[in-house]
Amino acid sequence: MVKHSFFLENNLVLKIKQFVDINKWKIFFVTVVYQIVCINIGLQNYPYIDDILRQETGITDFAASYSRWGSEIASWLVQGSRHLTDLGLTTNILTGLILAISSLILCYLFIGNKLTWGSVVASVILGINPWALQIISFRFDSPYMAISMLASIVPFLFWRKKKVIFFIICYLCVLIMANTYQASSGIFIVIALSMMFKNIQEDNASKKDFNRLFLSAIAYISGLLTFFIESKLILDFNARGQTTSIANLNEAGAVIVRNIYTYVSTIINQSANIWKFLYVLIILCLVITIFFNKKHTKIWNFLVLFMYLSLVIPLSYGVLIIFNDSLIDITPRYGIGISS
Repeated sequence: MVKHSFFLENNLVLKIKQFVDINKWKIFFVTVVYQIVCINIGLQNYPYIDDILRQETGITDFAASYSRWGSEIASWLVQGSRHLTDLGLTTNILTGLILAISSLILCYLFIGNKLTWGSVVASVILGINPWALQIISFRFDSPYMAISMLASIVPFLFWRKKKVIFFIICYLCVLIMANTYQASSGIFIVIALSMMFKNIQEDNASKKDFNRLFLSAIAYISGLLTFFIESKLILDFNARGQTTSIANLNEAGAVIVRNIYTYVSTIINQSANIWKFLYVLIILCLVITIFFNKKHTKIWNFLVLFMYLSLVIPLSYGVLIIFNDSLIDITPRYGIGISS
């Protein structure tokens, strides 16, 4: 009987059922909000950039263009063949579901099993913001881009699991992210730093947490290096010009500084006033919450918060920070890391 109870308590299906029962209206809210946005964009019936070529020829081209084998294979499964046809609102609905799951997992990581209305409302910014809306606009690509965002969040459900399990899942999810949409690479970094920051502020940080942060960094680098080798074996990125070229080691410092400046300034300059207001409001709420944390001195709170923001804002650009071109200048979707 004891063994049976232990099995039930650790059963994933049971845990999900309990989570749904406790938060059903909040889950409904997040799902509906995403579906309203995604379906409305889909109803415009506007073929966006690569969509035109795929509508005319049925070509997938995900792997051949940017070595996105995850998108390539997933598109075959969704389509039922290797020849793509416009599936109407199907891809938009699928994108909305994936983004809803991503937001709910994000809430669970930082709030726990019982979500708050404030957390679920804030979480939809992950997929509904000026930088991510362009992703939803793709009629063929959007579900796989959304998968890259989900893959960047899922590993941290295993933060408290055994180190080997956590490392392997991080590594595999980074590979999935890179093989679906590399611009999501900054989301992984933001979540890792935020998990550590949360534990420090709650006075729960231990040596194990620092070890897991280190492990996540190693898994992240290992996953991207594997993807880089995979890409080199399959196609020559250099043939695609500056947009896929990585800075030389002797120029890396200057390139990183330039990319950070361009990234932050572009987000500020190209955001509507309402979004600028929201940025300020979010940071202000964070400052007030952390500054008056009684578990630590105000000086300590200020230093930790300053260090956190100094790292998380520029690093949300992800691996694109070392590219020769400041890609966010080309198109806003390369800035989706800031949404996390």
